[in-house]
Parts: sequence; structure tokens; C-alpha cells
Amino acid sequence: MQIIAYGIPWSVKLRDEEGNVSIKHGGSGITFVGKPYVHPFWGPYIDAEWVYIKDKPYHMIRNQWFIAPELEQLADYRMLDLYRTEIDIYKTLQSKCTFSKSAFKDSYEFDDEEFIMPNEPEWKMPLKTIFNKIKKYTNYTIKAIEDATYDMLQKADHYPFVYVDYTSVRPYLYAKDEIHDNLPGVWTLNDLYEAHKQYYDSVRKARELLWYDIAVKVDKEPIKLVTIDYSAFGRLATLCVEQPLSYGITTSIVIPRKTTYLSEDRVR
Repeated sequence: MQIIAYGIPWSVKLRDEEGNVSIKHGGSGITFVGKPYVHPFWGPYIDAEWVYIKDKPYHMIRNQWFIAPELEQLADYRMLDLYRTEIDIYKTLQSKCTFSKSAFKDSYEFDDEEFIMPNEPEWKMPLKTIFNKIKKYTNYTIKAIEDATYDMLQKADHYPFVYVDYTSVRPYLYAKDEIHDNLPGVWTLNDLYEAHKQYYDSVRKARELLWYDIAVKVDKEPIKLVTIDYSAFGRLATLCVEQPLSYGITTSIVIPRKTTYLSEDRVR
């Protein structure tokens, strides 16, 4: 499919039966590849882990998240069952689900399952509260809801401030005082994001930096990024560079990295 993201056009398509998805801008000779996931705050994204140059994979120094609502269309592929379920649950959580702050309880108290030590987060809420609310609005089984929702909520983990975990008989959402205190009496997932907004925004900025760099440079200068070649002896840092050809088409070359190529602040 063709989409507009980060201000420029991209080609996005399923790459193989394992669910990998390729991302490519225009006539670029660089293809980015990763798995599709769903973030509880920002929706569908590709976790781009690999760069392909002339069908050879190179590992990115740091995975980048290609976030775009149009990626929801990937749920049509049969091999992406979990992704499809997470898309449905994400939309349900965003549009229909609210939760009472009273569902959190003090983690320092004894209960019939465990005793939370003082260095643990101050508040916990059974994820069953979220699972049951989703069940009210969907036709999925509780097991499918548990698997998909837990997998999705993990994308927002920031231990020890806010995270989900099976640290006892059942899974919980854990929160420190500074998160819990900033939630309203009836809260949504967006309220959870707002309670820790500065951190989440910094994560998103770092994970999307490459796409914004490409958008700024398009038609002005070639894309350059440092990758790792695992097929070489050990781990060899390489520099992937686009080279313009005729008629608006570009190819790419890979050069073993030297210290004079790129300052560390330009490593992606």
C-alpha cells in the first residue's frame, strides 16, 4: 500500500509469511524491515529493525518505530492474527473504555496472594479490570483479550514508574505515586499517557527521529545511516549511503565504517 507519513510518500507491504513488513520511500535503494505492533497510546507501528541493501540485511543501531494509522490495513493479512486482535482492542480502549481510580489498591498491604516489598510501586490494579471492560464491547474470548492486551500494554512499560507484570497469581498494572496521583477519578488510557507524558514523548521522539531526518533530506541530500553487518567477521559497523541515478531513481552502497565517516551524534 502507498501512504503519506512524516510528510512524504512511502510504500508499505508484507514481506514474508513470518509477518515482516517492508517500508520504502519513493525510488530509494534502502528498504527498512520490521514487525508490525500496536502501541496502547499511538496505535499501529512497524518496529523497523533491519535495513536491506540489494537484498542483504544490515541491523540498525537502534530500532525505529514507523507510526501511522494507515498500518491498520495490515490486519487484513491472515498470518497477523495477534496484530488484528490488538488493533480491535486498541480501538475499543481508545473509544469506549474508562476505569475507576478506586480499582487501584495500596501495594504495601498484605493480601491473599503476596506481600509487596517497600521498594515496589505503591499502587497496583488487577488487569482483569481492563480485560472485563474490553470483553463487554468485543466478541473475543477472555484468553485472546488477555494475550493481546498484555502484549500491547507492555509497550508502555517504564519500570518502576508504570508497568504491567505477572508478579503474582494474576497480572497487574503497577504505578508509582506520581503516576497514580495524576490520574482522574475516572481515567482512560490517554490519562495514563498524560500522567507520564514527558517520558513517553521523549521515547517517541527518539524512536521516530530517522523518518523525520529522511523527510527533511528528501530530494536534497542522500540518506546516510550506520548499521551493523552480522555476516562479516564479528560485528562490522557499516555506512549505508544512497547514490542518485538517472530519472529520479537511487541506488545504495555499503561501506565499512571508519572513524572519519560520521560523528557519534549522527549515528542512527
